[in-house]
Amino acid sequence: MTGISARGLHVERGTSRPTAPAGGEAAATGVGPLEGTTPLFYLYLLVLVIEYLGLGDDIPILKVSRFSTISIFFILAVVLAKVGGEAFTRYRQSRLVGVFVLYAFLTLPIAVITSTALWAARTYVDDLALVLVTAYLVDRPARVRAVAATGAFIVVFLVTRNVSLLGSSGRAFGMRTGYFLNDGNDFAWGMTVLMPWCIFLALTRQGLLLRALGAAGAVAALFGIVGSQSRGGTLALAGMALFYWVFLAKRKMLGVVVIVAAIGIVLVVAPPGYFQRIQSIQNYEEDNSAQARLQAWSAATRMAIGFPLGVGANNFGSAYGRYYIPKGDANVLGWGAGRWLSPHSVYFRLLGECGILGVVWILTLIIWSYNDNMAAHRALSASSNADTLSAAWPLMLNMSLIGYAVSGIFLGGIAYPHLYWLSGLIVSAKRHSEWAQAQSAASTVLPVHAGSSRTPVVIPEIRIPPGPARGAARPVLNIADRARLALNSRPRRRQPS
Repeated sequence: MTGISARGLHVERGTSRPTAPAGGEAAATGVGPLEGTTPLFYLYLLVLVIEYLGLGDDIPILKVSRFSTISIFFILAVVLAKVGGEAFTRYRQSRLVGVFVLYAFLTLPIAVITSTALWAARTYVDDLALVLVTAYLVDRPARVRAVAATGAFIVVFLVTRNVSLLGSSGRAFGMRTGYFLNDGNDFAWGMTVLMPWCIFLALTRQGLLLRALGAAGAVAALFGIVGSQSRGGTLALAGMALFYWVFLAKRKMLGVVVIVAAIGIVLVVAPPGYFQRIQSIQNYEEDNSAQARLQAWSAATRMAIGFPLGVGANNFGSAYGRYYIPKGDANVLGWGAGRWLSPHSVYFRLLGECGILGVVWILTLIIWSYNDNMAAHRALSASSNADTLSAAWPLMLNMSLIGYAVSGIFLGGIAYPHLYWLSGLIVSAKRHSEWAQAQSAASTVLPVHAGSSRTPVVIPEIRIPPGPARGAARPVLNIADRARLALNSRPRRRQPS
């Protein structure tokens, strides 16, 4: 006997229940599970570890051979062979990143320096590949846990490796990490993105080893943010704590206790220079770093006016030094530093390099991603299947998104992998929620006997409460429910063999 069920779920012969793919746990829907991708998934995790730890600098063959780039595109080729072009078009995060890459290439002719813009546009192709690979490979709860554990491992390893720099009284520079983390501010940015994944492992139902790794990662990330003395990281941490208390703390007073405990840890482990840096936020007029940011942001605004489509990918510094550097006393920085000033903000970088469309793009991506995570949380919360992904995971992704968005106000690394790794995980969580919704809507299918040409009748499953006690009133059913009961209870005639 064969049958079909709602939303395209597979039904085994002789059954009326959707079945999970081989391997024990349910995979997300869309195109079904990507069978035979376990080796690719571990290669994907290895690439992320190599990039975040900066192992290319320690193992030159990895850098010379372009191991990470080749590996990601090899994985992408396999994924596209299995899912086809829908990988680019099915979900809005992948569509938005794809549009961003296309825009970077289309604006090459108007870039201040074409070769610089071309190099940046090619790196955005790598970022798009990371989004697509993450979205379709992280298709089981076990793989979500593996990604979270990888993030926790990265945090613990990097903080341990750079503990002497993080614990010093001065600013942290030249850290042994991936290229996008070796400045103290950039390091804190990465920690704000990865920290919620550690909390996910520590506070949800996991094995003892994973919970210990998560707890260690959360404490290490907190130390990394504080030890870097990053003001942007501290503001991001405050925003994440507020989100945790509002949406994740089931017992609000206990949530307050956790936040107070975290503040206590900060007071104990923070270097002396940290509090001086935080207090300087109030006196930004006297702070050279703050003045440099204001100068760069003003220049970005003028770039968007002078170049409505932007000055070209990664051309902010070149355009600033040529056309927008302040004259004489208006320049708060020295000549060399001021001439090649960084925008110090992903939003103002995009404003200058891509015009107003760049700012609209990133705000749309962040807002849509936040809403998708909340929708995925609701769908996963409504699922009663034990194999469904934890409903806490999309909320943790929103914590990471808040950390990224707030830190990004003060840091300009739009080519860094954080946003694209997050975008892929958000699509993955959406696919998990689609699976959960499909399971909830799973239908009872009347079997079709051999030789019959009739289309199977799909009847939504209904639950009837236990029969009433003797003498009690019977439950009242509407006409539709009575029809379903009649069809389900109707005797089936045996077909001649």
